[in-house]
Formats: sequence, C-alpha cells, structure tokens
Amino acid sequence: MKPNTPKKEHWKGVTFKIPLHYLARLNELAATNGMSRGQAARFLVVTHFEETAQHRVADELHELRQVVQEIRIHQALGKRDAD
Repeated sequence: MKPNTPKKEHWKGVTFKIPLHYLARLNELAATNGMSRGQAARFLVVTHFEETAQHRVADELHELRQVVQEIRIHQALGKRDAD
C-alpha cells in the first residue's frame, strides 16, 4: 500500500455506466498504462478531485496575494501622504 493510501476498510466499491465512446477512451488509458479498466477509472476520479482541490487552493492563494499587494499599495500611499 502506498504511504498516503487509505486503509482498505476506508474504501467502498462503486459501479457506473458510461457512454461507449468514453468506455473506449477508458480502455485505451488502461491498456496504455498497464491498468485494469477499474484502476483507470479510479485513477481518473481521484485525480480529478485532487486537481480540483489544488486549483481551489491556488485560486485562494492568488486572491490573498492580490489583497496583500493592495494593502502594500495603500500603506505606501499613506506613508507618502504623511511625509
């Protein structure tokens, strides 16, 4: 088991149907990477959730940087006006 992989009791199986054109792409991904179709589907789902979380953090960090920049500008203008 990989270091950050949850224990087996924290896993639950899932099944779903997808359109055939996506199934063909899933089969291709699986074959290309030496995975089963289920492993490839799990990889895609987990990757999507992880990337979504990373993008959310990146967006929030960008917003914070903008706020800090605005504060610095206001502070600089305040010092200039005080002189």
